[in-house]
Amino acid sequence: MGKIFQILLAVIGISVGYTLYIISQTKPQSLPIPYTINNSYDDEASQAAKADILVIGDQSAELIKPGLKRIIQKMNKKYKSPLKVFDWTRANEGVHRTYQKVAALKKVPSIVIYLGGSSEFYEKLFDKKYSELILKNFSVYENPNLKSLFMLSPIFGKLLFRSVPSLNLSEWPESQRGVLLNLAKNDGAKAQKHYEVHYKIFNTLFSELISLVKFSGSSLITLTVPVKVTNPPKYICDNATSETIIDLQVTLEKALKSGTTKRYYSLAKGLTASSVGNAKSFYLFGKFNESLGRLKNALFNYRLAQSFDCYQNSGNFIINQIIRKHSLAKSIHLIDFDAIVHREFGEDFIFLDHYRPQVKYMHQVETRLENKINILLSIMNGKIIEK
Repeated sequence: MGKIFQILLAVIGISVGYTLYIISQTKPQSLPIPYTINNSYDDEASQAAKADILVIGDQSAELIKPGLKRIIQKMNKKYKSPLKVFDWTRANEGVHRTYQKVAALKKVPSIVIYLGGSSEFYEKLFDKKYSELILKNFSVYENPNLKSLFMLSPIFGKLLFRSVPSLNLSEWPESQRGVLLNLAKNDGAKAQKHYEVHYKIFNTLFSELISLVKFSGSSLITLTVPVKVTNPPKYICDNATSETIIDLQVTLEKALKSGTTKRYYSLAKGLTASSVGNAKSFYLFGKFNESLGRLKNALFNYRLAQSFDCYQNSGNFIINQIIRKHSLAKSIHLIDFDAIVHREFGEDFIFLDHYRPQVKYMHQVETRLENKINILLSIMNGKIIEK
């Protein structure tokens, strides 16, 4: 009996020791982010804090800047002092950098405009061998019974998150294109896991960005990213294909060329169910639907095809869904740029090139942006707003 007790004590001692070691290796944190950014943004932050309107995001924001300039010029005719607008957007900047910049502000401007989401895969944010651990930490963070603890103190992150080595990011974003291409060509399963972590980071930090701006008493306007979906997938994940699937895809491509899509429609539809995650199957089914005038189905399948692409390097349907979800759930001002652009999908050409929508859609977004800014400025000036 004494020997069993000694073994039990030894097991308990080892378990406690191991637990304490794991805790000692984990940094205090409220969010399970696997990186640190070596940039204080001090000079820019002081300028941004003095603005009336702050524009944040990545290169996607270039689409609205000409329109925003016209809006401000028009509005400045109403005010004695011109509105101060600070452009804090940066090319290839993911929401992780945008969030840190806004968090560094001593005063958040009254109106903040966010258009980003095209650069969430540009930068390496974690070591891919820790993907599973990072996802487990996000599962802990998303537990509604535990989330309030993380808000109370970062010490709970030290106690509840698993230890993940923190990646030190440089002052400016550095491309991980080589890493993504290697995964896309050689290991579809790891590529998919890699993107899953990026989506988790974007989902969490975009939500936190909204809360940060709202808590400061400022108003946030968010826009989805207009995404051209009719380009064929760049890479098919190797774990989502086979020789049989490839043979069927060849058959479907021949049917598209010969105009016999109605005859092979059921085959195209069935292939999407039997090759889940295969971007090309969904792309071909999108083309089948478009050829038969089933435009909503075509758009939906094109979006899925882009989301399943094994090489992600821009905005997509999933990113836009996250923007929509949090914007609507937290009752902030949303301009669904992507939805506006695709309302006439299949009836008119939409994009001038790989990312710029037709001018008429840009004008529609400009009108909505002007209306929202006018409303917010009227509220700030205590005026009665007529709907």
